[in-house]
Amino acid sequence: MKKFVWLLSLPAISALAAENVVLNEVSIVGSVAKGSGKVEYMSPSSTSVISKEQMEEKGVQGLDEAIKYESGAVGQLYGADIDTSAEWLKIRGFDATMTIDGSSPYKGGYFGYQPDLYGYESIEILKGANSTVFGSSNAGGIINLISKRPTNSPFAEVGFKLGSKNQRGVFFDASDNLYTDRVKFRLVGDYEKKDGEIDYVTNEHYYIAPSLMFLLGDETVLTLLTSYTKDKGTGSQPFFSVKGTLVNEGYGKISPSTSYGATNDSLERHYYTAGYELTHNINDSLNFTSSYKFIEEDKDYFGAYYFFDSAPGVAQPYGSVADAVIKTHTFDNRLAYDYKSDNFENKVIFGIDYRKMKGSGFYGDGMLSPLNKYNPARIYQARPIVPGFNLNQSQVGFYLQDEAKIYNNLILTSAIRHDKTKTTVNMNNTGLNGKKINQTTFSLGAMYVFEELGLMPFANYSESFTPPTATDNYGNAKPLGGKQVEVGVKYLPNFIDAEITASYFDAKLENSNIADGSAFGRQVGKQISRGFELSSNVNLLENLNWLLSYTHYNSTKTDLSTTQTIRTKMMPKDTLSSWLTYKFELGQLGTIKAGAGLRYVGSTVDNQYYPDYKVPLYTLLDAMIGYTYKKWDFALNATNLTDKEYVSAVNYWAYYGEGLRATLTAKYKF
Repeated sequence: MKKFVWLLSLPAISALAAENVVLNEVSIVGSVAKGSGKVEYMSPSSTSVISKEQMEEKGVQGLDEAIKYESGAVGQLYGADIDTSAEWLKIRGFDATMTIDGSSPYKGGYFGYQPDLYGYESIEILKGANSTVFGSSNAGGIINLISKRPTNSPFAEVGFKLGSKNQRGVFFDASDNLYTDRVKFRLVGDYEKKDGEIDYVTNEHYYIAPSLMFLLGDETVLTLLTSYTKDKGTGSQPFFSVKGTLVNEGYGKISPSTSYGATNDSLERHYYTAGYELTHNINDSLNFTSSYKFIEEDKDYFGAYYFFDSAPGVAQPYGSVADAVIKTHTFDNRLAYDYKSDNFENKVIFGIDYRKMKGSGFYGDGMLSPLNKYNPARIYQARPIVPGFNLNQSQVGFYLQDEAKIYNNLILTSAIRHDKTKTTVNMNNTGLNGKKINQTTFSLGAMYVFEELGLMPFANYSESFTPPTATDNYGNAKPLGGKQVEVGVKYLPNFIDAEITASYFDAKLENSNIADGSAFGRQVGKQISRGFELSSNVNLLENLNWLLSYTHYNSTKTDLSTTQTIRTKMMPKDTLSSWLTYKFELGQLGTIKAGAGLRYVGSTVDNQYYPDYKVPLYTLLDAMIGYTYKKWDFALNATNLTDKEYVSAVNYWAYYGEGLRATLTAKYKF
């Protein structure tokens, strides 16, 4: 039994540990696993952790890229977009919620936090509806970023990067004691400048993240986390017409690099984060944790984009303006009680959290001067006058969680949470006026461990809700409600070092929102998603690792009205990804690591606007090669190795996927 438990703990350890950087059992207060601060493989739900080593290995540069090898997840459905600020993420057919150390920044329209992944230790993924963890969240699940923080073991690295699209940059990461081993610091920095997929798009990016850890006695740890991000560049949006991309209308083909932007397109945004995490062991059984995070987005954006055909071969562009400051405050305080006996373990958590979002500014679209659709001239376009808005939303949540282990074989989890939200949104003299929503959500899970076989069947039920932060263009502002039932099995074979998970999910979302060409889309009826997932992480040989993920959707449907139901837009029937890595040990000459990946995405549709057309399936190849010699690391990463031109999806507009991107990085550790 001890050997089996030790094997089960390996995934969590490897996910939270770097080669030379170990978090040394410091509990992460902002983890989705609120009890232990570590996401465990032995849990009755579909969770995973992407470590920073895995992100570096695949050359990940954005969050929508990071999830592309995860089962149930589809990234970059809206193409490669470096400047409109929001990470568009879908899991199991629904939007997912991004959180930072358990705190949700504002997400709406072209506002939203776009993280610099170099500043994060790992990414936790909790699939499916679950508001019992952090309160309001989307039905696709939670993608939680764990910030880099001081470590017990001193280390430092500095490096540079060069790549296609005129990419160049430098980065550094260092952690050490500050005067005494009771105070530790970490400083992370990243600078990058690059061009976008679309002509004339550029972005210059700065990121700095200092943090401090105070060991206040043997039972208390206080961590201060801060960061500042600045982006300055060109505003634009990769929206294209279906006619000229998927459909030939007789005028030629629209190039993926075509820009409908104006000479005065602009982007400047600033992100500020600051907060603390406190843990205190009251005694051997009782633990108190407290956290606070402040997130501010200050953005001024103007970008012109294709909207519709005003005449054959003539594009009618619109201009988007997003000029606002939005601030989010999140407090979370909880008590955890552990009880252990010979055959029974139980952890109970009771907590109260509070979230406050406040913002004001200008947001909307306006018509610009027409352009040649296939060869648009780059001209000055007057910035349209758009409505002002004010947002004020608060959420108070009370939650109770329980995890029990009986005879080390039966694992039971349950949670209940009650949230009280109040929202006021004013835009152009319309909106929500103090809309109050009281919502109770539940989650239940069970797993049984057959330790001799290595099999662990599990089942769970969970719920989510999302309060509205605006009305759609028809005045609707209903809360989104998600529910999911999942059954599956996890497998740790005794003949090979591997983790294998298979599951079936049945999920639905009430009051879902669809794009219709307007600024806020339209709320419709129910959306359902049913399917099967398979994921595996297998060490075929000592130096050969194989990651495999497959997802099949039995049904993805969206109600447009009480009488019309369509297949959900942008969702393929099947996705498959596979990644192989092999290490060549060269003795005193160092180590070579080579990796290759394949990503298959099945065909998708937009039956609302283009019922006669399908978006073709596509298969992409990725690769990497790295070399480590003493304290030096070199890596060359390439995504879409063949530079395949493809449309990633259609959702009123068509979106081209990213072409070939290659990046060379070199870093020195000391």
